[in-house]
Amino acid sequence: MAGVTRISQLVTLASVTLTDVLPIVSRSSGALATYQVPVSTLLSPGGESVVKTVNGLPGPAVQIGDLTTVQDYATVAEAIAYAVSAGTMVGSTEDLTINVPSDCATLQIALDRIYALAPDVSITLNIEAGHAPAVGVSLSGSDYGAFTITSDAAIVTVDSSFPTSASFVFGENTRLPTLGTVVDMNGRGYTGYYARLNSRGYILPGCGIKNLGQLGAFGISSPGVFANINSSIHGFEAVITGNPRNVWISRASNFDGEGGTYTSATGDHAFYASRNCNLHIPASDIRYAANEAVVLRRSKAVLDACDLSEAGTTGLTVELASQGSMVSRGGVLPKVNNCGVDGIVVQQGSTFNFQDGEITGNVRDGISLEQSTLFAAVSAVVTGNGRYGATSRGSSGLTLNDSVVTSNVTNIFVAEGGIITLANTDIGSGVRTETANGSRYRETLEVYPGVSTGYGRFIVETSTGDQGGMEYSTTDAEVRFVTANTRKLRILDNGRVRPEVDDNYQLGAADRRWSNTYSDRFSPGPGNVFITAGTATPEGVVAARVGSVYLRENGTALSALYVKVSGATSTGWSAFQGTFPGPFADDAAASVGGVSTGQAYYRTADNVVVVKVT
Repeated sequence: MAGVTRISQLVTLASVTLTDVLPIVSRSSGALATYQVPVSTLLSPGGESVVKTVNGLPGPAVQIGDLTTVQDYATVAEAIAYAVSAGTMVGSTEDLTINVPSDCATLQIALDRIYALAPDVSITLNIEAGHAPAVGVSLSGSDYGAFTITSDAAIVTVDSSFPTSASFVFGENTRLPTLGTVVDMNGRGYTGYYARLNSRGYILPGCGIKNLGQLGAFGISSPGVFANINSSIHGFEAVITGNPRNVWISRASNFDGEGGTYTSATGDHAFYASRNCNLHIPASDIRYAANEAVVLRRSKAVLDACDLSEAGTTGLTVELASQGSMVSRGGVLPKVNNCGVDGIVVQQGSTFNFQDGEITGNVRDGISLEQSTLFAAVSAVVTGNGRYGATSRGSSGLTLNDSVVTSNVTNIFVAEGGIITLANTDIGSGVRTETANGSRYRETLEVYPGVSTGYGRFIVETSTGDQGGMEYSTTDAEVRFVTANTRKLRILDNGRVRPEVDDNYQLGAADRRWSNTYSDRFSPGPGNVFITAGTATPEGVVAARVGSVYLRENGTALSALYVKVSGATSTGWSAFQGTFPGPFADDAAASVGGVSTGQAYYRTADNVVVVKVT
């Protein structure tokens, strides 16, 4: 045994004196430590225990058997049998493989009776082909990091008698043994791999837990992997599938499982993180959850490039972020497609940031924001969702850059003070705003299209399909207004306002009149003549066509009104003479009555004043 002297040898080695200092390896309270101990302090009156540590302070006793090694025996099975019979532990100075059940009946016995005598010693607990474990492992207060559980077969299936309330591996205040195989729980057990109360665990790539029992305590779905109360589990490319909950982390715990397979959860959630936890599972497959794929409550997650599609209800729920919930930015949005209810639900003050990805074909909403949440996305594709592509309610804010939100029943829905900001984003048609009681309003909606080509659209759609809103054309540099699904009005880049079609719309109504209209000139009819005003004679100053009218603000009874009677230049204006001949029934009667050019008369047939221009 290189570098280590067993206490049982001290009294027989002639070369050892009481003044020598020897290295002694001790295991006490679950911790391994090496002490440089003077021989004179090693022996109690009975000669069987160490009573002092290297610093001279009283320490825990080390029984002689504690330092008996596996290498002292012909087989591993003999060493373990000795440890069991003596009620002690056997250390190993070399890497070791223990076959279960050939060398040791259960994993628990091996972990209770064998330990590594040096930090670089590895102990493999190998489950032999054909063996179906009937009991799991329960550990407390020690470091079992030297152990790795493996198997001859690719998958180990537990026995049908495995207790429904037990874990395959449970550790409290412990470093758990590494899981190096796939364990099929065969519908049994409460948890698969459970780290609790300041514990740490590791799952090797391609390894994990599957097919756990349906319900645990209090009717809660049982987790294949569970980290609870300041614990952490690392499982790069782990395989944790077909469990009621594939992974559950709670109370300041962490799970790091990048590139893993977490499909086909059978219970309420594939992933559930609550109470200030951190979930890091980028590039993972979390499809086919029976209900929700990922739920975050007061927790944070990195879900870059994950696939949360085909969930029975909602792909991703983020809530209670006022106490910490957030899906972090900087990576690729998970795919959240074809879920039974919603793609992504963010609520209760949570935040969600991502870039790239798909939220398509969900039965109800693609993105749903509620209760003062924030959601920002770049290059997202939100299409083909059964109700809303994206909805923002309850003072929530949605920002979409360089994204596509089209071909949903309603692309954008905003209510109860929600805000949506769009930049370079195609939202097609189908936008609604409404209050909780169904009345429509627009004042809570802020939309800022920022397109570089074509046109940006903000179209509001009612529940009956009627559309209205505005478009901005970058080609023509003009704004177009839409009502009843039709463009009605344009504002051109030169400031001109005109209707979409000629001679079809009116300004005001008989019971909705403008109180006043301010204009330099007014051109009725085809627009060839106009009415204008000024403070001097128009003759030689104002160019107009015959029939135009000029109102002189400082005119007299003979010069307050001018009518253009000839030419198309600034000459040919005639001042109205101040008297109205007539009235006349019609124009023919006026001609007979001697009305001359430039005079006005009252026509009784249709109650209008007529100015004769020729």
